[in-house]
Amino acid sequence: MFLNIFKDPPILLILTVFFTVVIYSLKSYLRIQKNLNTIFEILNKYKKSELSYRFEELDAELLDNPFISATWAEFKNTLIISDKLVLKDKNENYQIEEVANLDAKVYATVDTSYFFNDVSLVRSKYNAKFIGIAPTFLTGMGPLFTFAKMAEAFAALDFSTPDAVTASVASLMHHMQLAAMCSVLAVAGSLIYMLIDRLSYTMLCEKALVRVQNTFCKLFDVVASEKFLIDLLKESKVQNHSNSVMLSYIPEGIYKSIDKVMSKTMVPYLEHLVYGVNKLTDTLIKNSKKNDSLDNLF
Repeated sequence: MFLNIFKDPPILLILTVFFTVVIYSLKSYLRIQKNLNTIFEILNKYKKSELSYRFEELDAELLDNPFISATWAEFKNTLIISDKLVLKDKNENYQIEEVANLDAKVYATVDTSYFFNDVSLVRSKYNAKFIGIAPTFLTGMGPLFTFAKMAEAFAALDFSTPDAVTASVASLMHHMQLAAMCSVLAVAGSLIYMLIDRLSYTMLCEKALVRVQNTFCKLFDVVASEKFLIDLLKESKVQNHSNSVMLSYIPEGIYKSIDKVMSKTMVPYLEHLVYGVNKLTDTLIKNSKKNDSLDNLF
């Protein structure tokens, strides 16, 4: 007799709605957990120090993943890849220094949680509105079918004969029992569903989401864009000063190079030239003396 109650259409409808939303929620959360674990495995392969030369590899993997590709594309626009400056140290030796003296070569100007949160990675991946109104819908079905059953029971009352009254009262009690069961099952289903939904969301989605968020935070240091511009301006001034010092050494370097070239090539050449001119002069002088001696003989 008790099992026959569950064959009543309103009760069957309430149970069908309850199991449908529970199964849909669990399937959605399991699918999201699987995708979040995949993303975590991708991110876990990289280290902050490797992003400078493995960023394109990471970018390709995340863009190929449809679960996170759109969010990653938006986040990538906020990333800044730090350049490098050539500066002089105290010993006048050249060294490579990063802009803004940052350890990370790829860093974000916006907090990673702004892009990778429960809205973008969890709630947007299933029909959150449907799951959100499911408890209210179940609760509303209780009073609806309760009053419908009560109306059906009172409409079936027959006071024409004593036997009809007895039969109608028995039918009334049966319908009232079904009406009460509709209300109890609907409210109980709503409470149980909210408990299952909260526990499954926490265990399946929230833990996986926190792991992904923490991994993104470890890979990308967050630096405010204003601070980056100020530090970049400071480093630009340092580099300009360094360039000015380097340019001031150019004339001296050119002078030393020319002096070195002259001393190695031109000076010996001029010495040989002067030596040849002196020898030629001596020869001419000797020849002129010989000619003077001949003139004296004649």
